[in-house]
Amino acid sequence: MTEALTNNPNLLLYAGLALLAAWGVMWFVRRYKDGRPRQERHAMMPEEKIERGKQERGAKDDLETLMIEIDDMTKRVGSRLDAKIAQVERAIREADERIAELQRVQGAGTVPQVQAPRPSPTVVTTGRTPSPPQPVTPAAEPADELSRKVYNLSDSGKSAVEISRQLREHIGKVELILALRRA
Repeated sequence: MTEALTNNPNLLLYAGLALLAAWGVMWFVRRYKDGRPRQERHAMMPEEKIERGKQERGAKDDLETLMIEIDDMTKRVGSRLDAKIAQVERAIREADERIAELQRVQGAGTVPQVQAPRPSPTVVTTGRTPSPPQPVTPAAEPADELSRKVYNLSDSGKSAVEISRQLREHIGKVELILALRRA
């Protein structure tokens, strides 16, 4: 290698210039990387430091306030969900009791008698003798419109999910109506 340098003295000069140019480019890129000289990036004025500290504390306080609000909101939503779950469980329990009663009555082969509402204390005489009370038999068609629609759609072969989408009702409500029909 020393022979190549002694035979061509310009080669050493070119290598030195290439190294100097590479160092210059790297220095220039580092110095102007964020648009400011290096000294200005690291040396802040005391007022700037105070202002930056205030901004950081303000952001931290905002985040803490937000976290507290989120925590409160999750507690409120959680309590509402717990209340709704309790209502649903109560409704399911009542439905199960009704289904069990209907199954018990069906097994006995009798139709449950529903007490008719008592007449008001005012007496109206029509001149006819009152007929004996008749036992109330369950009607073939449900009394409310929603149950009628659910039954008709179910009879046409639609699933509970399709019925709930078409009627825009909760799937649980549709399934309960269908379960009570089967019971």
